[in-house]
Amino acid sequence: MPSVFKKQEPLRFVLKNDITESPQPAFFARRLTFGQMKAFMGMMERLQSPEGNLVSSFEDLIDTLDDVIVGWEHMGSFIYGENSLGEFLTPHEVMELMMMVLQSSQSSPEEGN
Repeated sequence: MPSVFKKQEPLRFVLKNDITESPQPAFFARRLTFGQMKAFMGMMERLQSPEGNLVSSFEDLIDTLDDVIVGWEHMGSFIYGENSLGEFLTPHEVMELMMMVLQSSQSSPEEGN
């Protein structure tokens, strides 16, 4: 059975700048489907392309991340379900989070993150 149909604990991600924080601000995500991974890779290509529309690509990236992130904790006044990642993450943090999600989705659930 495809792993997307199996009950799994969400993956937990902490940005590099927050590793020493207590409590640690963290994001929770589900593993990417192949289609979501393909969309992320296409967005990365568009972001690196000189003729790409950066605003549109970043909006698409935030929308896709918003679909994959299933919660967060210790984000101050930003509440999951009421706020978008684009409201409080810097472009660098968006890219860092995207790369963590991509890398963890390349391993099988049995391998861990």
